[in-house]
Amino acid sequence: MLCLLFETGELRCAIPCARIEEVLPLTLLEPVPGTGDALAGLLPFRSGMLPVLDAGLLLSGVPSPRKLSTRLVVLAGAQRLALICAGAHD
Repeated sequence: MLCLLFETGELRCAIPCARIEEVLPLTLLEPVPGTGDALAGLLPFRSGMLPVLDAGLLLSGVPSPRKLSTRLVVLAGAQRLALICAGAHD
């Protein structure tokens, strides 16, 4: 099975590529006031807005670093969303 790998804190994580719609460079997100830190914001995507969750905060309690190697991973499915993933690679 082909997977996208990323790191968060001390964890190495994998997402099956069959579950991924698109991988994008990290970009500015629309903030959502009054939400928790794990909801990083909204991403303009095609004809709508996608919620973006910080995988680092969700999985290890450590925010994903905002570096050139950090990616937005858009997950496929009925309830599309994107994850901020540090050091993503296949």
